[in-house]
Amino acid sequence: MSDTSDTDDLARGNHVVPTEWAQQLERERDEARNSSEAFSALAWKLEGERNEAREKAERYRLEANAMMLQRDEAREEVKLLKAILDLIKKDVS
Repeated sequence: MSDTSDTDDLARGNHVVPTEWAQQLERERDEARNSSEAFSALAWKLEGERNEAREKAERYRLEANAMMLQRDEAREEVKLLKAILDLIKKDVS
């Protein structure tokens, strides 16, 4: 081969890289893994919070429906009581 060992190593498939560059690549890889893990943890947390919010909204919706049903029942009772009161007033008059 030639007198350029790096080129000769590349030609033979022995990809030799400077130690500092390899260490930098490893640091960047580790940072990317950590970022990915942090992102996954954040996504998991946010998914849990979203599910809790949905459950809470569903409970509030059910409570609101129950309150509206009670309101409607109370209105019907008021109508009935007014009708009874009107009958009593007619009988008294």
